[in-house]
Amino acid sequence: IHEVVSLPLLPPRRFETLLDAEEALESIWKYLDVLRQQIAQDQVVVQEASATYDPANLVDGAGATTTVTVTGATLGDVAFAAFSLDLQGVQVTAYVSAADTVSVRFQNETGGAVDLGSGTLRVGVLRWKSV
Repeated sequence: IHEVVSLPLLPPRRFETLLDAEEALESIWKYLDVLRQQIAQDQVVVQEASATYDPANLVDGAGATTTVTVTGATLGDVAFAAFSLDLQGVQVTAYVSAADTVSVRFQNETGGAVDLGSGTLRVGVLRWKSV
């Protein structure tokens, strides 16, 4: 038996009350605990890769997309990314765009130009095994 818990997408915002913030955190912790259990029970495949990347100088409203090869990644897998440098407010998103390929988008909505410099881009992919 597999328990599936959806992580609610919470847009960046200020919480009206401490209770609202606690409820959001509780939901995230529940999701992470279920995921931890599934990984421990070998119900989830975790794949990862890294690459050196130097995003272009991003003016406000601009973005840059790169790809990283993650062997075994398939469409529909959950992808995530991290960058080794301070993002300075730049948003990073990741998604599986083709077999064995994770696309990572750096999007600048800070109000000014940002030049991140060269760093290590780490990506991961999660896939739930079939029941």
